[in-house]
Amino acid sequence: MAGPEARSWSRVRRVGLVWAGAAIVAFTALALLVGIPGQPEGPLLSVALQQRVQIALLAVVALGALLAVRRPAIGGATMVLAAAALGVLAAFQYRPEAAFLTFAAFLVPGVLQMLAAWARGHRRAWLLVLTAGLAGLLALGGVAAWSAYEYAYGPTHPESTTPAPPPGPVRWLWAGAVTDAGARVTVRLREPATRVRLLVSPAADLEGARARGPAASGDGGRSWSFRVRGLAPARRHHYAAEVDGVPDRLRGTFRTMPRGAGDVLVAFAACARARSNGAVFDAIRAMRPDLYVTTGDLFYGDISRNDPDLFREQYDGALGQPAQGALARAAAAAYMWDDHDYGPDGGDASSPSREAALTVYRELVPHHPLTLDRGTGPVAQAFTLGRVRMLVADLRSQRTPSGPGGTILGRAQREWLIREIRAARGRYPLVVLVSSVPWIGPARRGADGWPGYPAERREIADAVARSGVSLVMLAGDAHMVAIDDGSHSDYSASRSGGFPVAHAGALDRHGSVKGGPYSEGALPGSGQFGTMRVRDRGGTRIEVELSGWNWRGERLMSLRVTVPAPAR
Repeated sequence: MAGPEARSWSRVRRVGLVWAGAAIVAFTALALLVGIPGQPEGPLLSVALQQRVQIALLAVVALGALLAVRRPAIGGATMVLAAAALGVLAAFQYRPEAAFLTFAAFLVPGVLQMLAAWARGHRRAWLLVLTAGLAGLLALGGVAAWSAYEYAYGPTHPESTTPAPPPGPVRWLWAGAVTDAGARVTVRLREPATRVRLLVSPAADLEGARARGPAASGDGGRSWSFRVRGLAPARRHHYAAEVDGVPDRLRGTFRTMPRGAGDVLVAFAACARARSNGAVFDAIRAMRPDLYVTTGDLFYGDISRNDPDLFREQYDGALGQPAQGALARAAAAAYMWDDHDYGPDGGDASSPSREAALTVYRELVPHHPLTLDRGTGPVAQAFTLGRVRMLVADLRSQRTPSGPGGTILGRAQREWLIREIRAARGRYPLVVLVSSVPWIGPARRGADGWPGYPAERREIADAVARSGVSLVMLAGDAHMVAIDDGSHSDYSASRSGGFPVAHAGALDRHGSVKGGPYSEGALPGSGQFGTMRVRDRGGTRIEVELSGWNWRGERLMSLRVTVPAPAR
């Protein structure tokens, strides 16, 4: 090939080299200065690891460009292979549009080099065949990338068919901090308002509703928190927000707890992808629980910036979904975070977003009094359901790395938890400890759950053994339903502190098994949750049934235990 056509292909090669150089400079600056473009649920790989891998692949592209100066076919093929590797990385890490642009930015200059080299010794018909083949590979890669992204971040079980709530000024609302005489309600508005009240009534149509206010507001008048008192025990109550004198159509309900002996149904689960609208939330709501406990990872946000608005967006994205919002309005909530909804993956007290997480939790979560609150203290809390004492531990905001001197609770929270366990003796027949991470497993430095902190785990186990209280643990983090009857949970020095442990998850993430062994087995999966049914008729025994369920409402496993109680 010679003459004008050869000069044309020479220009194509030069365009490809300039394109490759510009793309290398742009993506290097993006990785080092701006950061990796992320997707809504946070990365599968750490930002530091992403940067190292991306820089290495960019170096391969640069090598391909240098080779293309003398050997366009080899250099172009090298760039195409690096583009494919960057596309695979992008498919699991970036938003789909960012993944496509990443792939195309390095594929095109590589293809131009290969076409120019091929054109030297082949007819135009062969160029068309090569172009068609590359187009087919591009389409196949796009389908594979989309499939990879959907697997990593898409729904893991069927979506809910719950209709969207009626339009209005209220974005979402939920109740929590429920007692035998009241509760706390948080109302989140779409736009700021200056006059908001809460209407509460025993009637579903809010007939004869009593207006509650004033309330504490935040986020410039978009978030409102109400404390409701003076209600009858063990009764259902309905509520709605009144915004600027007009009752909103979005309604919620909760049941106050028994005063003394009484039956209680608690549902619990963990680990939902960001903005999940899975059918599992409908299955939980169909159980009509008195309390819904989230044992961590309400959303996968992996927020690493100290920006309260990023956390507000995640709460809005979760509770604004039809299915999650309907569940939040149907039962009182008790929510404790784990790492993905507290900060980055594996986040602890050093998380850069810690202050924002603590601020927004206090603003948007209807929680019980935080007895250790000092502004930056843990969001641990204790409350009572009938004759059951609930202890909810914050295992993230005070945590330091495992190893000598490491802590999962922090000194103040550890002392508080031990005091609560000791004080329960003779007062509460049953204590339920909510843990966002696994308890059972061999001690191992660096382990994310209690096995990474064996000395602290033994201290808590010793407190349980010495107090003689009957304790049950509801745990999260692991994407499985698993129950242990106490056979494998005893880490006390006296070997007399074993207690039942129940895991329930994942709500909407892929299944996995952590910790163990578990006497009743472990079933990894998605669209799963658990229940704890307490039957307390005031006699000398309390029956507790722990069960694991799937989104179809099928029982996966269960365990019944009976604990002694003073007659009332």
